[in-house]
Amino acid sequence: MSKSNHTMIKISVGKKQMSLGKNCHSNEIYIGIDPANNGSAVVLINGTAAISVLWNKRVRKKKRVWKVSIVRMIKRTEQLIIVDRPSKIGSVIAHLPELEKTPFKLACEDIYIRAGSGRTALHLARFTGALLGGIELYHDVDVRFVPVMTWRKDVLGVNRRIKREEAKRLSLEIMPKLLPHLGIALYQQGRQDHISDAAGVALWSKREETDEQQPYKPEPELLSGELNEAS
Repeated sequence: MSKSNHTMIKISVGKKQMSLGKNCHSNEIYIGIDPANNGSAVVLINGTAAISVLWNKRVRKKKRVWKVSIVRMIKRTEQLIIVDRPSKIGSVIAHLPELEKTPFKLACEDIYIRAGSGRTALHLARFTGALLGGIELYHDVDVRFVPVMTWRKDVLGVNRRIKREEAKRLSLEIMPKLLPHLGIALYQQGRQDHISDAAGVALWSKREETDEQQPYKPEPELLSGELNEAS
């Protein structure tokens, strides 16, 4: 990306640092993506929530842009970048230094199409394709799509027909328990379900790859509420 197309600010958010291991070449890396105009990508390194990339749509001088926040939970730092295309969000993710010399698995929440939502689904499909294309091309990696109801059931242990808002609430409540360092991103970037959902997709990918099947077993009261089709 040329310097004229984005701005970057680096912010320190703490002094304490955590180590992921001395040999970076032995790292196991999984990336989960929750795609949308306001979405997120979470990078797991050796089972630890290490990096959170959050983007939010903005309008500047009558032009559409995205504010991208990159929080490294290991170093406790944040970068802020402004980009003007979905493909540049993908480029930001693709060029993370942590991904340069280590193969990784890429997973993305699949698009859910409801009756009457065809136009929205088309826009989301275009956005997602532009974002993922840069990552796939730069790293020569294939993306694996997972239906939202599948990863929620396998990771969160919830009913496939749970209401959307209840599922998002549980995602925010459960994922930091499964990936404790995720709380750093939720504190710094805001308590947004895009982050916890992306982390859930990444953890689902890791478990599928390593054949780990350990769905979370929430307390009965967490699953209260009327059931409806997930979206």
